[in-house]
Amino acid sequence: PVVTPVEPVNLKVESFCFEAGAHRLSKPSGRCEDAFFFSSKAAGVADGVGQMEQFSEYGVDAAKYADELMQLSAKFVHESSGTRRALMAMMAAEQNATTFGASTALVMAIDGKIVQVANLGDSGFMHLRPRAWGMEILQTSREQTHGWNCPYQLTRVPEALFKDSGISFDSASDCEKYELKVEQGDLLLLFTDGLTDNLHWHEVLRKVDEVVERYEGQKGRIVPPEELAQVLAKTAEERSHDTKANTPFAQSARRNRLHFPGGKEDDITVVAAWITNEADAQEGHTDETMDVTMGTLEKASARKTCVLS
Repeated sequence: PVVTPVEPVNLKVESFCFEAGAHRLSKPSGRCEDAFFFSSKAAGVADGVGQMEQFSEYGVDAAKYADELMQLSAKFVHESSGTRRALMAMMAAEQNATTFGASTALVMAIDGKIVQVANLGDSGFMHLRPRAWGMEILQTSREQTHGWNCPYQLTRVPEALFKDSGISFDSASDCEKYELKVEQGDLLLLFTDGLTDNLHWHEVLRKVDEVVERYEGQKGRIVPPEELAQVLAKTAEERSHDTKANTPFAQSARRNRLHFPGGKEDDITVVAAWITNEADAQEGHTDETMDVTMGTLEKASARKTCVLS
């Protein structure tokens, strides 16, 4: 018999990772209660509920709670595997938190070409893909609210505050779950509601296109994700001070027969993550456990941290 040689088949499955950056701005008065993390394999944002400040005498601190949720989510998602890592990370953070507070939360993790997302409340994400005419929105998250300006939230408070009250709290199991099929060059935006209360989707898209266009023609360069995050956060901050702007927050108030014109001053956090080939991204990097970046309570900028060491 004649044996025909066959070319070897490369069975290696292409795998993607994040190239991410973030920017966070504090509201004009009061503490910043937003928190975030990002790495090459996961990212998250949390928005501490400022109204919990009225219970500070009981040890309730929404800023510390949001920060702890992100710390615990980052730790879990990098120490586990499987397609439900995002949801399991949020559940683990809820169960293992020791501080008191309330916060919305979003966690996403990438496995191969799939990004799993778990989102509770009114923080959110946007999935963008480059086209010949600019960026196109493929998917956005849906807000989860009990009523106007009352989002779903994780809550941990001393028993003395709710004993015999009959109150039931939201939990991580109530979150919305998404599965995003990503391609190289896609862009994921994660944000707290300080962004989307002040900017419409089409305004976010236009601003991303403006920044991307600055880098056109620069072969091999992508827009630094931290630059995208900074531009979006600052644009939202400028709008938040406009007392006459027709913002999403103002429109939502009118639909509920309330009068809150203009922007909404709030903490604003944006994480921008490009989808890139994992093999390319790993060049020069030997220790994946050291690439986690956290937003701290003390600073509005990001810092490198060894939470997983």
